[in-house]
Amino acid sequence: TIAFGSIMISLSIFIRYMAGFFQARFNKSHNSCVRTILMSLKCCLRCAENCIKFISRNSYIITVLYGTPFCQSARMAFSAIATNIAQVATITFLGDIIVRFGQLFITFTSAFVALTIFDGGPAFSVGGGRG
Repeated sequence: TIAFGSIMISLSIFIRYMAGFFQARFNKSHNSCVRTILMSLKCCLRCAENCIKFISRNSYIITVLYGTPFCQSARMAFSAIATNIAQVATITFLGDIIVRFGQLFITFTSAFVALTIFDGGPAFSVGGGRG
């Protein structure tokens, strides 16, 4: 199950990188139609990749809960997400906010501890604590 989900994500990333390669190759040409099509393709592929990652993550959760294969779990996860879209959006938004606050808290706490350690010791003062 994990291998299949990882292969799905890897294939979507590989296809997106190939589109980026072709975009870089055709970027030298001055054909704006081709460049626009390739940029649109890359955008759609990134969207598809993010959808696959989201469905795979929820599919793994369903697999752990019920012990079903990946495809069946993906179908169950998709139907659960589709029927409860407002709750999923709210929980995802609140989860992102909580993660960001956690990152900020850890960053500021680490900076405060480092400042306290470096500011208080004589070894860190001008002259290095000598004489």
